Amino acid sequence: MKSKVERLPDPPPPMPPPLVGGGYGHEGNGHGANGNGAANGGANGGGVVEAVMAEPALAIVEPTLAVVAPQVALPVAPEDFRAALRHFPSGVTIVTIRAGAEVHGLTVSAFASVSPVPPLIVVAIDHKHYAYELLQREGAVFGVNILHQGQRELSDRFAWVKDEDRFAVGNWTTASTGAPILADAAAWLDCTIHTQMPAGTHELFVGEVRASGVPVADRPPLIYWSRAYRTLELAQG
Repeated sequence: MKSKVERLPDPPPPMPPPLVGGGYGHEGNGHGANGNGAANGGANGGGVVEAVMAEPALAIVEPTLAVVAPQVALPVAPEDFRAALRHFPSGVTIVTIRAGAEVHGLTVSAFASVSPVPPLIVVAIDHKHYAYELLQREGAVFGVNILHQGQRELSDRFAWVKDEDRFAVGNWTTASTGAPILADAAAWLDCTIHTQMPAGTHELFVGEVRASGVPVADRPPLIYWSRAYRTLELAQG
């Protein structure tokens, strides 16, 4: 009797290794051809393995800021200050003051307009000058008399002559406040004190103009420039 040899079936093929990157998909991103690569990968025996990508460590470098201490500007020297300002030409005025029964006057070039409404002007008076003391008194008023070229000697008089003799020369009158007014000045302004404030060695007195006049409009003004009086030649146009 012949023996019968039975052939054993072939062993099953080995299982494919699991895919790295998200299941069974075309692009390795977990989405298969049917839209669900993760499910297919699990059904086919290939487990889903999440890919972890290590990000490179970045060194954060803080910018270095140079801290510079602010420079404090020192005031200019008085002689340099004066040397610069002497190149700025200015008109010449006589500021006259009445405080009660007392009157006083001095030559001033530190004068400027401030406002047309209300009409305000400003003069700077040295704290060491007697005019400063008078203007501190209750009810003090002052006038600003703008000089023309023919009044150079009057300017010098109110700069250098003794106080009690200054008004002995000139055509003096009064207007609204009672401060002395030079009747033949190029122009004049009669003021009450609006406000005042200290400014270094000087006091700024802002005057509110109560009356004004232009007696001799056609005379050129007296000008002071570079430590001397100057004349202004008007061109005929």
